[in-house]
Amino acid sequence: MPSLRPFTEAPGSGPVSGNVLILAYSYPPDNRVGALRPFRFAKYLPAYGFSTHVITASPQGADVSENVSYAPDWIEDRSRAPIKIARIVGTKLRWAAYGGGQLAFTWAGSAARAAGEAIEKSPGPWSIFSTSPPLGVHLAAMRLKKRYGNRVSWIADFRDPLAHNPASGAKAAFWNKRIEKVIFRVADHLIANTEAAAERWRTRYPQWEHKISCIYNGFDPGQEIEPKPIPPREYKAIAHVGEIYGERRLGQLLTSLDRLRRAGVESAARTRLELIGALDWRSVPDHGFLERLISQGAVVLRRAPASPREAVRAMCEAEGLVVLDWDTGWQVPAKLYVCIRIGRPILASTAKASPVDQILARSGTPYVCIYPEDPPSDVDAKLTRFLNMPAGPVAPSEWFLREFDVRNQAGTLATILKRLRTEP
Repeated sequence: MPSLRPFTEAPGSGPVSGNVLILAYSYPPDNRVGALRPFRFAKYLPAYGFSTHVITASPQGADVSENVSYAPDWIEDRSRAPIKIARIVGTKLRWAAYGGGQLAFTWAGSAARAAGEAIEKSPGPWSIFSTSPPLGVHLAAMRLKKRYGNRVSWIADFRDPLAHNPASGAKAAFWNKRIEKVIFRVADHLIANTEAAAERWRTRYPQWEHKISCIYNGFDPGQEIEPKPIPPREYKAIAHVGEIYGERRLGQLLTSLDRLRRAGVESAARTRLELIGALDWRSVPDHGFLERLISQGAVVLRRAPASPREAVRAMCEAEGLVVLDWDTGWQVPAKLYVCIRIGRPILASTAKASPVDQILARSGTPYVCIYPEDPPSDVDAKLTRFLNMPAGPVAPSEWFLREFDVRNQAGTLATILKRLRTEP
């Protein structure tokens, strides 16, 4: 895992190193987790001498910053798509092309136009930072790269993999592989958010190894997160906060909890698993276990919190926290960084030696990892150990605080931006 330089306070008003255009489909005040990464880079890049301008499809409030431009997606914005058939056609196209997901290719044109206006207003070189998903951000950046050539340098950032993405349907797989290859060829630099994903790229595209980097997601120290007093109750609450979909599997946890309860294990009998957020029932192989546990009060399904603040509060009041990783073991769920800062025990379902496994091993936080290949007896032993862990919070390690401070990660991005300015 690459080491990031320690953060030093913002150097102040020095010479501007350049202009950075950030293409982000989601951006605050949008509550989606995908809005955080571009927001944090826009927040901290100025400390390294870069002026930022954001183009987003997220409607802005009355106090919008002059450095943020709203470019509506005509399919999603009803006020700009008054003809009903246009919305219907757009929806059908998204379903056909992406297996039910959102490409946002309808946004690429308006985003490129808004970005072009910003570039024309300010002479000199520009850097474009496009962060996906959805794919439309990279399509917009590709238009700008072809239009302005060497006047702009393009960094394509992937919060989720494009090719071999387990959340994508079979219909998308064919096109994702081909579009990914085009993006890798045209972009000046490529950023993965885990080293595991970056290594897969280097193996798949050795000819472009020189322009592949990794910048993990992380935490903003400006967001205060600390464990809250546990409310008085007769049970021990362990919580998973966030949507459960695709290959984020609940099966091992549910079947083990059911076995332990039927065996009369006391720690399991007094545990309540709270699933807070949308649940894709396809992630539960056997609905019987879940339905039985719900009827017994051992599992509770709760609606998603109305805001990130409420989501964090729910996590801060639980005795233990659950993190469900993809079976591929390439990515790191964003909630992991919040869980580690809270400091209470973490139960992670992940692949052995995955980024989640490696981060937890050095985080300083008490944890247990359940692997897909674990036999039922091992899963039961691990879950019992997790349920018996004390709920007293533990501070994260110095390594974690250094590696995943987003101010340091903005510094890593600034180094890449400066290098692209000097390279032919």
